Amino acid sequence: MGGQYYIGLNIPAQEMVMNAIRRRPGLSSKLLNKSLPIPNKEVIEAVNHLSDRGRIRLRISDTHGIFLHPVSDKQADEQPDNERISFKAAYDRIGKGRGFVRIHRIREELGWSAERFDKLLKQLMAEHIVELHGGDVAA
Repeated sequence: MGGQYYIGLNIPAQEMVMNAIRRRPGLSSKLLNKSLPIPNKEVIEAVNHLSDRGRIRLRISDTHGIFLHPVSDKQADEQPDNERISFKAAYDRIGKGRGFVRIHRIREELGWSAERFDKLLKQLMAEHIVELHGGDVAA
């Protein structure tokens, strides 16, 4: 056997890449690619997306190696696009695949000020990305 085995949980490539970089800050792009069970193209797309969104920063060594570092959640959350990413990540962590999440749980998970949370929530509702429902969600 000798190979590596993975249990797939339908984790998005961006999340796998981000988790690997958080576990090993300063990881080279080559080692990152070798350590993940996804195609090279998906790794590159995920790294580029995370870099564009300010979630990771890239450092180039004097030998032209590329090393990846996570940006702290606090720094990243200060960017408007990253607030949406953080909100979605909190929703996914709490919801675990369900189609609904209690709003107070997301608020607690993020730990943002009420003003900041409410502002983003209103934007998401105005864009029909989020819907609020009162009462029993099973009904």
